[in-house]
Amino acid sequence: MKNWNSTDSWKKMNENDANNITSLKSASTLAYNKWPGWAKNCTQMQEIYCIPNDNKSLRIPGSTLEIESTFRTERYDIKDSKHYNYNFYLVAKSTDGDYYSSPPIRPENLKHHSSESLEILLEKLGQPPF
Repeated sequence: MKNWNSTDSWKKMNENDANNITSLKSASTLAYNKWPGWAKNCTQMQEIYCIPNDNKSLRIPGSTLEIESTFRTERYDIKDSKHYNYNFYLVAKSTDGDYYSSPPIRPENLKHHSSESLEILLEKLGQPPF
């Protein structure tokens, strides 16, 4: 797992994908037709749950990136002993207006793999890492 604090590992997002995530006003499940392209191409992806950041002054340490939103992903992999796999991703905006996505961040207060679906675990996952 890459270090999310190092912006070297962040990926530039296309404007449409970034707007689909950052335009949400409240925490909610992102409709499939608004998923980022990489998620649509992942046949095991089950759900993306977005959490907007109301505190726009949060920055990635050592950079000018402001955290705009967080999303949690749920992926189902029958090959894993615990079939559900969860990660957080941060979406940040640069001073020049470009959007970037962090590498996957494993939840700290929940195992990365679980035998329960996200619907059951949303409360256990806790707050996003910002």
